[in-house]
Amino acid sequence: MIKIPYGESDFEKIMVKDYFYQDRTAFIEKLEKWESSYLAFLRPRRFGKSLFVSTLHHYYGLEYQADFQKLFGGLYIGQHPTALANSYLVLSFEFSRIDTATHESTCRGFLTNVIEGARAFLSAYDNIFTVADKQTILSQSSPEAMVKTLFSLTNSNKIPHKIYLLIDEYDHFANELLSFDVDRFKNDVSRNGFVRKFYESLKTAAGAGIIDRIFITGISPVTLDLGMLSFKEQNDIGWRCEIPNYVIKKLYFEYFTATQLAKTRFAKATRAIAQTISALISEGNPQPFFKIVENVLQENHSNRDEMQYGEKHLQTLMIGLLCPYESYYIHSEYESRRSYPDIYLEKMPNNPVKYDIVLEL
Repeated sequence: MIKIPYGESDFEKIMVKDYFYQDRTAFIEKLEKWESSYLAFLRPRRFGKSLFVSTLHHYYGLEYQADFQKLFGGLYIGQHPTALANSYLVLSFEFSRIDTATHESTCRGFLTNVIEGARAFLSAYDNIFTVADKQTILSQSSPEAMVKTLFSLTNSNKIPHKIYLLIDEYDHFANELLSFDVDRFKNDVSRNGFVRKFYESLKTAAGAGIIDRIFITGISPVTLDLGMLSFKEQNDIGWRCEIPNYVIKKLYFEYFTATQLAKTRFAKATRAIAQTISALISEGNPQPFFKIVENVLQENHSNRDEMQYGEKHLQTLMIGLLCPYESYYIHSEYESRRSYPDIYLEKMPNNPVKYDIVLEL
């Protein structure tokens, strides 16, 4: 049976434990040829960003040189290695898991994550830094001072290798601040806050040639639509876009439905919805689900709403209500024998549900 590494972001574990791995290592070659060495990759959650960061770490890190064939031998980049393979000191930071309840907890969490990254870096390149170097770096009281000291000692020790900087989820905690405390966001992240000072230190090190390459991932709300839509083709009136995959389609439907449920009794009580869907898929009885749809419409719409409300709105609402329950694939306007049912629920493989279901509005 194929081992699916859902939620697993450790590249080495996936390769060594024989999990399924969709080979994306050709992008490593493409990134090296890119005109910029400082890249930000902004995509929604569950897009494989952390796994790709781990892949880059194992490919470029000096410490993995002896394992190159074991890890990459069967992949594209292993058969087409670049000149930069396993030639860097890789410094990696990850900024999720930060408690943003207060200014103090945010500062402490950010510093803790920087310490973890610095400690892993010093451990990987143990022969390069002295005990005194390590103590000096890790004793610093701010993220800015810690990376400044690390870069200074890297430079003064005349280490013959550049740093490849990896930052995963750079904006995870900042998104939380932005959603509930804009003033703290401005004070901590922008203006003269500790986050800005930290990144200014990275910029200085890049300008001095200590950092040679940077790869950053994030999910900034302002930039989500970079990952939500993809260019499909160009026609006479411009570019035509498409939703790139099933996961992103679900995110769209779930967002639409959350806005529809916000003013109803179901905003925080979705169990009732789940029970009606259970009746639909296990008993073939759609009436309880239709009643839920009716209640949402009654509680969330005025008469003026109904003047512009059409079949597509109803179809979108119903798909959104069905989305969180993953017993089936949901298809909209699915082509079948030259007909297009409005909603088609296709049983997932190895799932005990009894029916495929068609809903025609």
